[in-house]
Amino acid sequence: MYPIEPDETVLWTGRPQRYYWRYRDYHWFVVVLVAIVAGLVLTGIYDAPEAGIPVIAVTVSSIVGSAIARHWERASRVGATTYVVTDQRLLFARYWPQGSEFRWIPLAYLRRPRVRDIGGGLGIIDFRPTVSEWVKDQGYRPRPVWYPELPELMGIRDAHEVAELISRTSIAR
Repeated sequence: MYPIEPDETVLWTGRPQRYYWRYRDYHWFVVVLVAIVAGLVLTGIYDAPEAGIPVIAVTVSSIVGSAIARHWERASRVGATTYVVTDQRLLFARYWPQGSEFRWIPLAYLRRPRVRDIGGGLGIIDFRPTVSEWVKDQGYRPRPVWYPELPELMGIRDAHEVAELISRTSIAR
């Protein structure tokens, strides 16, 4: 089912065990909170007329709705993902009711993996994204298939062993 090339060998495959909230998930909620507080403060300072209250309510509802949609989109992507490490690539396979989606990155393009423990024997492996990569990943709208994303393996068991496998394999190439 995976788009594995004939000369590739699958070294490891796994699925995320749970979704873990990171800073990039929290920061949008912080932005929403700041916008709400600022709106309330400005309403109090300028003694907004009663006609302005529905406008503020609609604005706040839109901001809160987009924050919740962002979280649901990220969590659903992680829940539909299977990770595959081959001797040449890191592959992300997502199975949706509408069809399958495959993305991959050659191991030679990845930086040295970093592992963060999230408790319960689970970990997150990322590849030390640059600031510009991290900022591009901050978009909150659902992404088309071709949209790049940060390579990250979230909520996997034995994360240190998998990171070591990726390091050894990418160095050997």
